[in-house]
Order: sequence, then C-alpha cells, then structure tokens
Amino acid sequence: MRSTKKTAGLFVPAALCLAAIFLVASCRVPEPEPSTRLPYDPHLDGWRPASWQPFDAADTITGFAFGGGRYVAVSDTGRIGWSADGDRWFLAATDSHPGSLRAVTFGGGVFVAIGTGGLFARSLDGENWIVEGMQGLDGEGIFGVAYGGGTFVAVGANAWISVSFNGIDWTGGMVPAFSGVQLNDVAFCGQYRRFFVVGNGGNRGWSDDPADPGEWRHQGPTPPVNMANITRVTVGRYGGGIGIGMVFAGNVAVATSAYSFAGFGPAIANFMFRGNSVNGLAWGGRFDENGDYRGYFVSGGTAAMIGFWPSCEPGRTSERFWRALTLPEFLMWEITAVAAMNGRFFVGSTHGGRIAYSR
Repeated sequence: MRSTKKTAGLFVPAALCLAAIFLVASCRVPEPEPSTRLPYDPHLDGWRPASWQPFDAADTITGFAFGGGRYVAVSDTGRIGWSADGDRWFLAATDSHPGSLRAVTFGGGVFVAIGTGGLFARSLDGENWIVEGMQGLDGEGIFGVAYGGGTFVAVGANAWISVSFNGIDWTGGMVPAFSGVQLNDVAFCGQYRRFFVVGNGGNRGWSDDPADPGEWRHQGPTPPVNMANITRVTVGRYGGGIGIGMVFAGNVAVATSAYSFAGFGPAIANFMFRGNSVNGLAWGGRFDENGDYRGYFVSGGTAAMIGFWPSCEPGRTSERFWRALTLPEFLMWEITAVAAMNGRFFVGSTHGGRIAYSR
C-alpha cells in the first residue's frame, strides 16, 4: 500500500509538469528582431498585415503620411484612417465628405489630403479633419500633393499646380510649360530643394520655385517612358546622389539624375515583374550605426507583388537587381499605395482598404 501511495504521489506532480510544458510550448512567443536587421529593410520575412483596419469592402487605399507621431491612410471613397503605432487603425472624423481622396502628406504640423472636385481636407492630429475647397480649381481633380521647404504643392488636371505655405490658403493656376497635361504626382527633393512633377503622355518636369508658374521646367516624352502616363514619382538617394523613381504603364524606373529627368538610358532600372502591374512606389533609407548607407526603392502592384531595389548599389542598373516578392499571407491583394514612414514600409490595397507593413 505504501508503494501504491508513493507511486500515485509521484504521478500527480509529473502530470502537472507535463501540462505546464504543453502550455508553454503552445504559446506564441514573438520572434526577436534580428540584430542585423536595419530600418527600412523590405525583405519577405518582415511583412505582416495590420491587426485592426477601419476601411470597408469598397475602399481602395490611395496614400499614406506620417507626422506628429500619427500614421494616416486615405481612400478613394473619402474615408481616412489613423494609427498611433501603424498596426491598429481607426476611422477618422470629418466635418463633411471630402470626395474621393488621391493622396496625403504632412508638413508644418498639418496633414493635407487632396482629391476630386477641387476639395482638400486638413488635420492637426490625423483624427479630426476639416474639408474645404481649394481656391481657383473650380471642380477640377487634384491627384498628387507633397511638402518640402515650407511649401505644400498640389497638382492636378489641366496642368494645374496649387501652392500653400500653411496648408490652408492656396494659390495656383495652369502652368504654361505643361500645356494642359494632366499632372498625376509630385515629390520633393530635400538635397536640392526641388519639386519634381509627372503626368500623362510621358510629361514630367521640376521647379525650384513652385509658387511661380513661369519657373516650372518641362521635359516631354523620352525613352523608356515615351508616351506612357506616369502615375507616381518619388525621390530617394542613389549612391552618392539622388534617384528619381517613376511608375508608368505598369512598369517602374529609376533615373539617377540630380537636376532633371535627363540622363535616361543606362541609368535606368526597369522591370515588368512578370506581367504584374506596378501601382505604387516609395523610397526609404538611412545610415546605419557603422556609417554605411542603406536604402531601397520599393514598389507594389497586382498579385500582392512587392519589388525592391537597394539604391545603395550604384551602377547596378540591370533589371535583375529588382527583387520581386509575392506575399502569400496577403492572398491576392492588389497593392495600390506604397510609403516609407517612420522606419518601415507600408502598403495599401484594393477591396477593403487592407494595410500591411514591414518590421
């Protein structure tokens, strides 16, 4: 009997130990961040969907911005989302419907989102928005907006360019250099304090003084863009200079030209990503703790495709240096917007306004 009791007494603690081991093993412990991982690293192992998203089935994400500790995303239905950490997103409040929103930026302590019908929305905190009309547009669509050097620049239909120094009061008009071309996007180059603009028919240009319509310079269609509509532009570092990235006709290209869009040809990285159309493009990078520069152009498009090119590798202009990823956990997302914000890349999609980000 003593032996039986002893055995039973040993069995109970052993069972409890096994149960505890099972519970510990079944818990999902987050993987530690690799010590070699750098900010703005776009590789496959770091991507994850946002855990909470406020957009509905009709929404397509069209743009992102970050400022004042807040992330903002806008959609083509006029909904605006905000987040404090990039993972949990909430629906922002607007005093009226802003129309279809096409882009958003942050500068001077103000978020500015632009869209159709000459309307724009502004916010100080990303949560509460005021919708207004942009003076002089008379219902024309606005398609791109950027901030730099203390100036907001918005571009749109009929070669329209509007400028604001506070995100509230806008002045602008049709820029003669672009001859009525629809302008689709604008980006700021801090190194040269220059705005770059792109539009339909392969048209593009730049200005050091965007408030003066006569100071905009124009370059017409040239290879490889030719007559294609250019829908996105971004400016980033390329080696020791700058690179100007563009999205056109389902392709993505990077020109390594510091002052204009001249220099196409050998200084182009151009890739079709196996027939998948490219919709968005961003650049992010910085120097690491060893003083080595790391940066990437990142694109996104159909079939959950994400492409990236290390812009710290000058001279590697062959298309094989664009790495293409397809992220199976995002199902068949069509990525429509790409952004580099606060040390991470973000992508947004169609059909539900889904958002994902890199670690």
